[in-house]
Amino acid sequence: ENFFKISQFLDLSKEAWDRLILLHEAQKRKIKISDQEVISAIQEIPFFKTTDRFDPVLYQRIVQYVFRCTPRQFEEGMRDSLIFAKLFEQETFLIDIPDEEIRKAYQEANEEVQIDYILYANKDFANAATVSPDEMQSYYEENKESFRLPASINIEYLHLEYPLEITEEQRTATADTMGEIMRDLSSGVLFEEAAKKYGLPLQESGFFSKEQPNLTLGWSYELLQKVFELKEGQLSPPIETSKGYYVLRVKQKRDAYLPEFTEAKPKVLETLKTLKAKQLAQSEAQKGLERFKQTVGANPQKDIAAIAKELNLPIQETVSFKRGEYIAGIGVSKEFQETAFALNENNKTSDPIEITTGFCFLNLRDFIPVDEQKFTEERDEFASMLLQKKKNEAFTDFLSRLRASANLQSNLERPSDFPVGN
Repeated sequence: ENFFKISQFLDLSKEAWDRLILLHEAQKRKIKISDQEVISAIQEIPFFKTTDRFDPVLYQRIVQYVFRCTPRQFEEGMRDSLIFAKLFEQETFLIDIPDEEIRKAYQEANEEVQIDYILYANKDFANAATVSPDEMQSYYEENKESFRLPASINIEYLHLEYPLEITEEQRTATADTMGEIMRDLSSGVLFEEAAKKYGLPLQESGFFSKEQPNLTLGWSYELLQKVFELKEGQLSPPIETSKGYYVLRVKQKRDAYLPEFTEAKPKVLETLKTLKAKQLAQSEAQKGLERFKQTVGANPQKDIAAIAKELNLPIQETVSFKRGEYIAGIGVSKEFQETAFALNENNKTSDPIEITTGFCFLNLRDFIPVDEQKFTEERDEFASMLLQKKKNEAFTDFLSRLRASANLQSNLERPSDFPVGN
């Protein structure tokens, strides 16, 4: 079941070719694995053991009923995996990490900062962002392609809902009713007539595109994408979801097109107001920074929060955080974090930077260096993890070079191209 959940993210054809490329390279290097090495490796696999001892009967059952192959096939697959391990070792055994690199990487992973920041949110300047008709027309003419609308689709559908606490009997009854609806529709009964006959509302999605699907429908991403495969007027098969059954019909398809200015006007206005609000936020952030620096310069011992209050600046405070961590109110912002960790006692305040919601400048509240005792305790384990990562990266580069030199051209049909049943 888990395979089918992640299969869309896998390129099994590419994995198969990579496997063949690596086996070919290993053959060139005369890398071999003895039968005893295969046996020893299999005997050490935990799920083939009973009370810490290799169990031949359990091994046979798992290979046959879980992996669905013969012991011979499994053992040859294990031999290939051991060959890859030896190839990996040959290619990476010279890689090492100097002490200073280990320390630097550990510091970057474990040191923390705490920041005060003053945010100028774009939304707060939306009402002040004024746009003239001439500006809108000019912006549209200069940026027409950015307003091109993608191919879109409008769906009519009937939804036969499941009760909240559904029984198996109700599930069967619902499926039977959907079967009756499908027989009626297949025999020529109109969608509108079927909706009236079964007391169902005939619903409509409105136009939506693959790039911007109608998420309010509550359909899965896969279902939303599949409806684009239907032709105009075509009826879908019944679709079961956790909410019940759906049957869909494509009411209208619309090709991608470039709207005239009149149609695009609301989008042009929204785009320009957003741009102007950002410009105002950036400008105000720069002004606020200058006022802040002047006041801090004149009162270096004064509390930062007091200065912000005096200047009517909306100061906010983070908890201490490491690189890569989520920050409440900010999210995971590379720009914010890089700026934060670049601050020090001699340079405590940053220039305005842009984040998702607007512009802000940062002030260093506290810097928490790594715990030296903890570093000593964790050094070896951290170094081992870092070395493995570096080896993996080197081997990935090595495989990329092998792929390029192999220059494979596949003459095989993809499995999906074969007729069903062959």
